[in-house]
Amino acid sequence: VLALAGGAAARRLATPEGRRRWSQRFAWASAACRRATAGLVRGALEAGSQVLVVAKVLCILLLERGVVPVLTGAWLDLCAMEVLGGGPQQRSALLRSNPLAVAGIYWFAGLGYMLYFTGLSASVVSLLRPEAIPGGLELLLRVRADEDPDALGAAAEEHFGAQLMSTATSFVAYATSMVVLVHLPVQAVHGCLEGFFPWRQRLASPPAEVSMDILLFHVVVPLLLEHLHGAGGAEAAARCARKLLRALANALALQHLLRPEEGEEPVAGEGGPGPSASAGSSEAGARSAAVNWAQRQPLRLRCAAGASLAAGALLAAHGLALVMPVAAGRAALRGHDLYAGLAGLYGFLLAGRACQALWPMVHVADVCAAAASVLRWAKLTLMATGVFAILVGVCPLLLGVLLELLMLPARVSANKSPILFLYQDWVLGLLCLKLWHRVVMAVPLPEPGAGWAALRAWRLAFEDLQHGSLCEGTVRRLWAEITRPVLFAALTALAGPYALAHGLIPAARLLPDRALPLVWLYCYHAAAAAALLAAVAAQARRWVSSWLQGIRDERYLITRQLNNFSPEVSVASAS
Repeated sequence: VLALAGGAAARRLATPEGRRRWSQRFAWASAACRRATAGLVRGALEAGSQVLVVAKVLCILLLERGVVPVLTGAWLDLCAMEVLGGGPQQRSALLRSNPLAVAGIYWFAGLGYMLYFTGLSASVVSLLRPEAIPGGLELLLRVRADEDPDALGAAAEEHFGAQLMSTATSFVAYATSMVVLVHLPVQAVHGCLEGFFPWRQRLASPPAEVSMDILLFHVVVPLLLEHLHGAGGAEAAARCARKLLRALANALALQHLLRPEEGEEPVAGEGGPGPSASAGSSEAGARSAAVNWAQRQPLRLRCAAGASLAAGALLAAHGLALVMPVAAGRAALRGHDLYAGLAGLYGFLLAGRACQALWPMVHVADVCAAAASVLRWAKLTLMATGVFAILVGVCPLLLGVLLELLMLPARVSANKSPILFLYQDWVLGLLCLKLWHRVVMAVPLPEPGAGWAALRAWRLAFEDLQHGSLCEGTVRRLWAEITRPVLFAALTALAGPYALAHGLIPAARLLPDRALPLVWLYCYHAAAAAALLAAVAAQARRWVSSWLQGIRDERYLITRQLNNFSPEVSVASAS
């Protein structure tokens, strides 16, 4: 076969026409191979470029979202070393023993400071005119998230070297600001108040299985963040920064460097009439000497003085923020300064809210009306405080004790006496209440009459309370629809099995004495199983009754159609 095929090919190549055809076929095959090779190379290059872009984006995201926050947190720890105590040797030993946990703490702290500095720099940039910001300072105050919401698209399109330079510049800005905003206030407080640092803290409780600090960290910090977010803490800090900068600009005749407020005419240039010049002749005359003296000074000197005064004000504010909440909270919590600071911060927030509510009463001319308003607000505050203390203090404690009793057989045998940690039970109960609230507010609202009446009432009450204002009716509804059902249910769940296991069964001699420890240990499980079976039976009964009601409705409709059926009408309609 091979010989025949070779002979046929040789005969075709012997003629000029055969050689021409074979040359054309070879040319076509080589061109197809070249095109296929070029396509493969082009596809490989495109795939390689896409892989490089993805690798670049991942590298930038890893640097900006992972490495920089960890380095920022580590630098923050170094700047605030006196606050927590210890030294570099202890930090390095802790890092070697548990690197992932330490890196996670550094990442969390660094990310929080980055968000804070980003908001502060954004407030400053939004207040200054673009021409008033030098190039280097504008590069330091650059906020990538505000400039381009599409971070992935910007990371894919921008040059890799420029992105690395921007990331390095951001870290330099964070590190430099930490020296001014954290290290210098800490050193000033440490020098003025000896013994105030380091803060007292207890990171573990040896008898407890779960540390108190770890549990409270998951409760106090989220509640504090939500409260600050709801109270507008970031907006209040931004407003304070704007007012400070405007006051400094008015004092140093630098109004032309600031953006005009809403409804305010822009200042044309240096030395122009500021907003205080048209406020009145007396006020302008009182300030004219200081303003004229400031205008005679060089512009750079005034800018440097304004920046120095602003930095000093920020330094003093951060020092007071480190001292005042902890000093106020130590009167209530002496064992742990972290929670003392949180308690003091809550106290200052409540005091600010109270002053905000009482400020309109100062301008009331009628003393009796003002006194009546103060008494009404005092009564309302006492009622709200009592209901809130029961909801956040007593109810979580009862729920936590109930959960602890349900989990007791997993760690204690029947012949041992258990030890309950009330703070741990309170935290567990508060976590359960918070989880229940989130689940109820997230799930779709059930239809009326479809069961789950308690869930629907809880959801509607919370929605009405969130959108309403603080009044006596709101407090009464909070007690009647939210607090009282939880309190009575928890008391019933705790008192019923206890009375049955420790009172009725031993008094009636229903079981031998050897079985009583098992009854005491598993009585709450039996009560929980009985309650669960009752709830399942009630829901099954509701489903069966609705199913039977549907069957009865269908039978009624079918019977009505059969009764209304007429053969004559059907024959006439068919014809």
